[in-house]
Parts: sequence; C-alpha cells; structure tokens
Amino acid sequence: MCPWLVRRYQSPLRSYLRQMTAGDLETADELAQESFIRAYQNIESFRADSQFSTWLFQIARNQFLDLKKSKGNKMNEKTRSIGEEAEGTSMIESSSNRRIMLEQGLQKLETTERELLLLNSVQEFSHQEISKIAEIPLGTVKTRLKIIKEKMRNFLEESHQ
Repeated sequence: MCPWLVRRYQSPLRSYLRQMTAGDLETADELAQESFIRAYQNIESFRADSQFSTWLFQIARNQFLDLKKSKGNKMNEKTRSIGEEAEGTSMIESSSNRRIMLEQGLQKLETTERELLLLNSVQEFSHQEISKIAEIPLGTVKTRLKIIKEKMRNFLEESHQ
C-alpha cells in the first residue's frame, strides 16, 4: 500500500472505527490496520467507479461487523460501561458536557444507525457513498438518516431538561 494513501486515510478511518467501537482505541487501531492490509491484498478488486475512501471504509465496516459478530455481547457491555462513566462525571464545562451528551446519544443508537450518522456527519460522505459503504439502497440511506437525526435531536433535548 502506498504510504501516502495510509497517511491520507489513517486518521479519518481510525476516528470512524474509534466511534464505532465506543472509544476503544486499541481495537480501532487494530481494525484500521487490518483494513489497510485487506485493501492492499485486494487492491485488484477496487473499481475506479467509486472513490478509494468509499471502498476502504466499506472494508473497515466489514472488519468491524466481523469483530462484533465474534465478540457478541462483550462489545455491547463495553458500550454501556462507557456511557455510564460519562453519566457519572460531575462539574463539566459546557462544551465538554455537550460532547459527552453526543457520545451518549451515539451509544444509544443501534450499530447501523450510529454507522450511518458517523459516515454522514463526521466523515462527510455523500448519501451515494454511504449507500455503497453500507450496501443499502440510496433511498433507505436518506430515510434512515432523517429518522436518526431526529432521534439524536430528541435525545439532546431530553438531556437538557
């Protein structure tokens, strides 16, 4: 794999995987590394009709889903404990508090919902690119994102009360 490709995509890929793994840096790094290895091993299957980043994130998504299947409830328990730790934090500055509320809201979403929201709002992929990464129809992506954003908005409003 070209070193410049790794430099270009390492940070956004690790960020995406860190959020998908509920902040588990070690697991996110392992998944990112494995994703780059898989991309290198399967570079001949990359089609130029999509962007490299779309293809790479699809590989990373599949790596995450494979890990989630193999670990099962252990990943869900870790997600819950991180949310509980954030709830127990006291005397936090306003911006920190908002970040924690956003993290809690993300962790309350189903894995697929969290994935779509992160790809759209954090990684700034287009709806079309998300459709390819998540392997779901474009219309479904648009509908789900609208519902997910409404869920997050409701969660944040309830948290403010």
